[in-house]
Amino acid sequence: MKNPPLKDNDKAFLRKAMENLLVPAEWNTLDFESLSGLVLLIGAKDSGKSTLSYFLYNHLVRSGKRCAFIDGDPGQTTFGPPGTITLVMGAEFPKLESTDRLSPDLDSYFVRRSFIGSTTPRGHMIPLLIGAERLRAASKQEEADVVIFDTCGLVDPEQGGLSLKHGLVELLQPDTIIAIQENDELELILRPLKRSKRTKILQLKPSQSARQRNQAIRQNHRRDQFEAYFRSAVTLEIQTSKYPIFPFPRFILNGLVSFEDVNGFSLALGIVHKIDRRAHQIGVLMPISELSDVDAIRLGDLTVDPVTFQDKLVR
Repeated sequence: MKNPPLKDNDKAFLRKAMENLLVPAEWNTLDFESLSGLVLLIGAKDSGKSTLSYFLYNHLVRSGKRCAFIDGDPGQTTFGPPGTITLVMGAEFPKLESTDRLSPDLDSYFVRRSFIGSTTPRGHMIPLLIGAERLRAASKQEEADVVIFDTCGLVDPEQGGLSLKHGLVELLQPDTIIAIQENDELELILRPLKRSKRTKILQLKPSQSARQRNQAIRQNHRRDQFEAYFRSAVTLEIQTSKYPIFPFPRFILNGLVSFEDVNGFSLALGIVHKIDRRAHQIGVLMPISELSDVDAIRLGDLTVDPVTFQDKLVR
């Protein structure tokens, strides 16, 4: 069922929201009504992708579209723990003026999550691409009119940004790409796409309100996200021999693992705090205690301290 059409007071709300977000006037010239299918947002770190993504999602929901949002940055997540990407569908996002700590209560939303196992796509591009397609397919099954895909800020070709973004385009076949760039930092990515008829490309300047976040700020954000996710966690003893383990059963202390359903979606993450290799048993801190829907366990390349919630990549 579609949402009711946009009313005058809703338009006033959107104008106010735009003011709160300091959305550039250029952004407001977008033809929102023409957006359909998959809309892929690309841009470097701190270019304002998330600000625009939230604004687009809320605008489309309030205009009557059945809209889905894919939080596609496993390092600076909004709708789930780091190391994952998440699909969200439902009402408009609250607290639009505060994008740094949006994180609405997701109980009333349709949510699917895919485990990447790292806070960076470097070295984990295949899981990221698989997860992106899995979430896109779920949004299609839920009959979304528009899917807003907020990608990570990796665009440097030498770091794999070119391969990753072209891989997403080839796999997901977006109807529209919205590219946010200050100068020409995306040109190597965009140049062949501009000459193709495969997708429509819109180019925008970054928002002046986009906040520059250094490594310490980003690390603190991940800590806060992990702490919030595991706030009500319980300790479980799990017999690992009961489950298939991907990619192989090499558990490490404080290792981050995902418990997945039969379709490969993450039901919950866990922090391994005890390992009994002889008994094929692990102790895990996790936010759920019901494991009946768990089909497999997937190991990541990340450790999380269960006290400080600081994360560290396993090289």
